[in-house]
Parts: sequence; C-alpha cells; structure tokens
Amino acid sequence: MNLLELTQKIVSIPSFVDNNNDESVIADFLFDYLQSSLKRFTVEKQYIDEKRFNIIALTSKNPKIIFISHMDTVLPSENKAKNLIKNNKLFGLGSCDMKAGLSSSIIACQNTQNNNVGLILDCDEEYSFKGIKKIISEYKFKPEIVIFPEPTNLQILNGCRGLLEISFNVFGKSAHASTPTLGKNAIENTVYLVDNVKRMLPKNSSINLSYLNGGKNINKNVVVQANSVPDIAKVLIDIRFSKSISSQQIIKLFFRQARKQGIKIKNFKINLNYPPFETPKKNLRKIISIIKKKQNATSYSDFNKTGFFEASFIAKKWACPIIAFGPGPKEKAHQKNEFVYINQLKKTTKIFEEIIKSY
Repeated sequence: MNLLELTQKIVSIPSFVDNNNDESVIADFLFDYLQSSLKRFTVEKQYIDEKRFNIIALTSKNPKIIFISHMDTVLPSENKAKNLIKNNKLFGLGSCDMKAGLSSSIIACQNTQNNNVGLILDCDEEYSFKGIKKIISEYKFKPEIVIFPEPTNLQILNGCRGLLEISFNVFGKSAHASTPTLGKNAIENTVYLVDNVKRMLPKNSSINLSYLNGGKNINKNVVVQANSVPDIAKVLIDIRFSKSISSQQIIKLFFRQARKQGIKIKNFKINLNYPPFETPKKNLRKIISIIKKKQNATSYSDFNKTGFFEASFIAKKWACPIIAFGPGPKEKAHQKNEFVYINQLKKTTKIFEEIIKSY
C-alpha cells in the first residue's frame, strides 16, 4: 500500500474502546501488514490482556530510533465526514490523532533500509495507558531519539504537562431552603473550592471540574431535594500541571482551601498521577537540524498549552531524548469531523525518511 491507501485503511477500522470494541481488529491488520511489508523487522505481539496487544517491531535489539504510536482513538461523536477525502483533507475518527502519524512512520520505514529503527504500536493511550505501562515493564531500550508522531502541525513538541485526576466527596451542612444561610451548600462550596484552587495554580497549569453531583446525604445516598440545602457533593477533577508545582502540592491546596471554607473532603482518591517531562533543546540538536533541512525552518509547540501524552512514561523509564512531531491540525484532535491535512501527512513521511537515513 502507498501512504494514502494505508492511512485510509486504518482510519476505516474502528479502534475506540468500550464494552464492545477495542483495538484488536486494527492491531491484527497492522501486525499482518508489518510482517509482510517490513521483512527486515522482527514483529511480535505483546498482550496486555487475553485479546488486546501492543506490536513491537524491531530491526535490532537496541534501535537508535524508535517511533511510538497508539492504535486507539477516543470514543466516536457525531461525525458526518467518515473516511472522506476533500480539499486536501482526509476526514475520519483518528485521522489526526494519530493514525496519520502512525501511517507515516510505517511508510517511512518501508521506504528506507536502516537497521537501527524500531516501531512500537500500543493500546489504550486515550484511556488508561495500559499499553505503554506494559511496554516499560518489559523493555528497557537506550535509543538516541524516540519520536511520537502525534498531531503537532509539523512543530516540535519536546515536553508535556503532568496529569493529575482526583475524585472526592465534599460535605457541607443541610438546612431548609427557606433559610440557606443556616446551612453550608456542598455544591456551591465545591465550585468555590475549585475556583480558588485554580487561582493558586501556576499560570501554565489548568484545572477542569469534570463531574459534579450533589444533593442531600440520606443513608449515604445523594437525594435530590429542592427544599433542602445540599450537604454532599461528589467530584471528579482533571488537572494538567507544569514543572513549577508538584501533584502533592496541588492536593494540599485542596485540603487547605476546604478547611478555610469550613467544609470537609472525604473519600479522596488519586485516579491518575503522572509527572510532566521536558527534553532540553540542547539534547535535540541532531534531529532539529534534520527537520530544519526538510522544513526550511523549525518551530516549537508550547507544551504548557498541550495535554498529557505517554512520552512521560518513556522519559522517566528510558531517560532518552523524546519529541512529538506529526501532521495536524492538532486542534482537530478529539473533535467531530476530525481530519488531517494530506500535504502535512506526505511531508511528515519525507521528514521521517530523512531522520531514519541519518541515524
């Protein structure tokens, strides 16, 4: 297959994860494709459960360059343009994030002969990171560069913020709705709590109140009762934090502010807690030079404005230079009518070919 054919093919294969779907079908296709088209690679399956698996394709035991792409996508939303090509755009769920980049890395390997390259295709990046966690538990490579072909609009992304997901219950005090000042509204205080913590975070951090459900606490159940001040709120919060603050410092801010407001936080749980990472630009001189040669200029994506991605796991475990670089537009990732620019898809492949030849 050529570049566009392969990209269209994998975009056409659903790989979101729910009770009835996962990456198994696309993983089976890609495994067979890599075995038939990349003869110099050793291609293996690494199972994360009975059905789902990562794909590890290597030309040597310790390749100098490793491309890491995830096979899964977010859950589908209303999307009228499915696997459609129009006006230099390829539409479809996962086209931008990140099946275009995945396809670019495969075709680049297909078009070159370097024996110092590896391809890793993993599961569950958009959900719980089961794939990358399995990889770092069994592999310890020492590559000169790891590339994540994430959608970056052909900009270099050399870091990302940390991710902290927490859930807890807020307890206030109930009262009759006619005399609300005699109570302590758990819902209102939760919003006030989150807003105040938001003001305390460094400017390069962000906070999202993802879920809030409150009412009257009756026998440990949340009961909606209009004539009562709610005394319980159940909360889920997503925080992306910069290097200037730690996750533990953020957690302390919540409890400190809760005490100040006179409310109690209970059943506190840390669901996700992953650190930020940054590869210093001085450690990327070689790859920057290669990209600049093909691009005529290089620019950087501000990782303080981006989300978290699984490079953080690799940075901590393998201690190697890492970038994300791939076709966009990145702002269409996770959006309905997602698309990728075909000219950026082609240019990414040419840049990857040049990188592979240079290591």
